[in-house]
Amino acid sequence: MKHIFVFFLFAFMGNSILVAQDTIPANHSFIQYYGRWDMSDPTQPTHGWPGVYVTAVFQGTSIGVITDDNACWYNVIIDDTLTKKFHGTVYGKNAYTLASGLRDTVHTILFTLRGETSWTKFGFYGFILDHGKTLAAPPTKPVRKIEFIGDSYTSASGNEYMGTDAAPSDSTTNIYLGFGPIVARHFGAQYMMTSRGGIGLVLDWQGVYGNCMPNCYDRTLYYSTTPKWDYSQYVPNLVVVCLGLNDYSGWGGYSAQPSEQCAQYYQTKYHDYIATIMGVNKGAKILCVAPNGIEWLSTNIKQVVQEEQTAGHTNVFYGAFPYLNGTYVNSGHPSVTQHQQIADTLISTINTIDAWTPYVGTTKPYITELPSSPTTSYSSSYTLTVKTNAYATMKYSTEDKPYDQMENVFTTTGTLSHSVVLSCANGNSYTYFLRCKDSYGNAMDTSAVVTIVADTTKTAVVWTSPSYDHSMWSKGSAPLGYGPSVATQVGKVVTAYYWHAFTIDGAPSSASCTLYVKASDGAVVYLNGYQIAGANLSANSGIGYSTLADKANICELTLAFTRGTSYSRLLLTGTNTIAVEVHTANALNDTSTFDSYLYNSLSGTYFYSLGSDWYYYAGGSAPSEQAKTITGVKQEAALVPEKMDLLPNYPNPFNPSTTIQYQLSSRGMVTLKVYNILGKEVTTLVNEQKPAGSYAVQWNAGKFASGIYFITLRAANFMKTTKMVLLK
Repeated sequence: MKHIFVFFLFAFMGNSILVAQDTIPANHSFIQYYGRWDMSDPTQPTHGWPGVYVTAVFQGTSIGVITDDNACWYNVIIDDTLTKKFHGTVYGKNAYTLASGLRDTVHTILFTLRGETSWTKFGFYGFILDHGKTLAAPPTKPVRKIEFIGDSYTSASGNEYMGTDAAPSDSTTNIYLGFGPIVARHFGAQYMMTSRGGIGLVLDWQGVYGNCMPNCYDRTLYYSTTPKWDYSQYVPNLVVVCLGLNDYSGWGGYSAQPSEQCAQYYQTKYHDYIATIMGVNKGAKILCVAPNGIEWLSTNIKQVVQEEQTAGHTNVFYGAFPYLNGTYVNSGHPSVTQHQQIADTLISTINTIDAWTPYVGTTKPYITELPSSPTTSYSSSYTLTVKTNAYATMKYSTEDKPYDQMENVFTTTGTLSHSVVLSCANGNSYTYFLRCKDSYGNAMDTSAVVTIVADTTKTAVVWTSPSYDHSMWSKGSAPLGYGPSVATQVGKVVTAYYWHAFTIDGAPSSASCTLYVKASDGAVVYLNGYQIAGANLSANSGIGYSTLADKANICELTLAFTRGTSYSRLLLTGTNTIAVEVHTANALNDTSTFDSYLYNSLSGTYFYSLGSDWYYYAGGSAPSEQAKTITGVKQEAALVPEKMDLLPNYPNPFNPSTTIQYQLSSRGMVTLKVYNILGKEVTTLVNEQKPAGSYAVQWNAGKFASGIYFITLRAANFMKTTKMVLLK
């Protein structure tokens, strides 16, 4: 590969002047990358996870680097000796000297990120060498590979700091002297650090559910949901998981023992995460580590490992390290000396588990969730959704036969969730046999069976519908939940459902109406059966009973029914209905808090006020559908849009959130996707079957850069794209 001849005739922030030197581009074949790098543009790879590193063999007396990074700290290790602790000082793309005055011979460089990146991604553009010098062929990468998954302990937060208070600078973190890289070097292995301070397996140290490793494990860059990480780039022999300290803190473990419900929830999520790790890392051994001698963590992690091994997963092992002697630094984090002690303990454990021989799974997968049978389809299509205990491929047939002989593969499959849309004709009954095969080639011995009965003379009415019969629900006055003014206790649920009917006399003046909702902790609002708003829920599609709110606090939502909005016409003369689903941020909350009013400023009246009576459902699941004859839903049919349409988002321009409205004139599969100005998909907001109706989806673009974006709606044969402008 050719390199570029350049002259640097000035200094950068005190670095040595670089004169008559050559740039070695980042995509040079002799530069080796380790860790999660976004190589979408190989000339300027970027990173967003801790401890990534680059190695090369170079000629000459000096070496420099070109980066887009004035935030992170790096180790510069020349010929196995720490030469410099490097920190970029200038915003944007810049060149810096890393080492000079070297012997004019061949050298090695290890350029490694000392800690976690901050709020964004950082770029590497290549090295700078003496004029006429170049890179030499590097040694082959180590065959052994380890991935370390964890929190600030794994990220070695502040391990070089000498104080017991919070470290004042990122410069005191040196992940190279953390237990992960120490273990890897002992075994002559590559390493990948998939860790982040503050997060846990279920929740973070402040008790915020969803801020956890399983939710960001598939990211190439920690701060962004896109692009997704390609697991085939790095398949570890050994995965070391050290998660739980922040879960323990978030559940108040340092003040009182977390409840048995917390323990069960933690174990369930640990099993789920092990299934994910096994699914994307075929053949890997998994070491589940209990840190700091915390009995609650060791008890629960041991239980998880025992259950995995009993289920036949002999690649899952238990490890632990105690609370260590000596002074912890940086508000309770291990020092460099203590990281060495942790590493010594883990090395002893790894020596007992044959970490480097690939695991060959022999345990057969099985289905964990399946619709009840028979189940009724009230339309000409039925979406069959199935879940498995392991990553697998799902097939189906109308006859009971071995997996390899089944003719049909689910449309969405290959992970833990599988779905396929099946056609149905009224009055017919369909029986399907289902089997799956995991990534190790193990298939189910017996079929799961689902029978679908089609009855298109009726329709499935969901709980948000005006025609749904709520009389079997409980009833009480708001506020419903906890606190001294509680009128009605809802109970310990993830999501509670509320429904209320009210009357408008005369023609409603929607332009003067204001809807107010307060809830803990997130809410989705429906008017006369149609979704019109949501708050504190980043999952814009696939929201279900188990969906947790983004954070634990009272959210307040105010919606003005101004003319021109797609939902303003939903207010009717006569009877109207309002439905709200309230999602907690904590799956173990005792109660759910909710209240609402609808006010008409033109008349000065409330259509319903705070403290009104509501029907509510807190059964520990989503309310079941009801079958109704088609003639029994005339009111809803009148509200079906006449045509498919994607309406302009509002506000536009926006920062950071905007609402996107669309209309469906018939039921079908719907996708709503956002693209950047280069035409690259950045997120999917909707990807599911939807009944006819009007919808509103909120996009929070807080993690995206300012610029022009495009939203595209696809439904049946309809497609439309509109432009949005994000201004920060």
